[in-house]
Amino acid sequence: MKRSAIGMGAVVAAGFALALAGVAHADNEYAGQTYAEAQQAIQQTGGTDTIATVVGDQLPTTQCQVTGSRNASFLDASGTNPGGRVLLDLNCNEGVASPGNPGNSAASPQGQQTLQDQQAQQQAQQQQNVGDELLQSGDAAQPVPIPGR
Repeated sequence: MKRSAIGMGAVVAAGFALALAGVAHADNEYAGQTYAEAQQAIQQTGGTDTIATVVGDQLPTTQCQVTGSRNASFLDASGTNPGGRVLLDLNCNEGVASPGNPGNSAASPQGQQTLQDQQAQQQAQQQQNVGDELLQSGDAAQPVPIPGR
């Protein structure tokens, strides 16, 4: 009888672990996106987004960073879960803190990523400016016509 109880307990524990794994898979699916990106993705799947928490007030809501997401598990007035509702946690601070503006530390992984993104954007803008200047000055290489075409 003891073996049967132990075996049954193991089966129940394994089933519980599998059930939790399925729930955990859906968590944080939208983390790292802006609220606008997450909102669009949720709506495309037929779901509804709900802002659960907000930290900071430096950015417009559409530009806030999603730091966490999860499927809602609450019941409606009829006692059922209508499904399709995704709760979003938002960070509306700047990507990197600056004097008078709260944000991520420049030494944090999030701050480092923001700084790298800003640097890449600046380099792309500089290259675009150089290309525009060359075109305006006429120094840019002109296309060579190919005979017979």
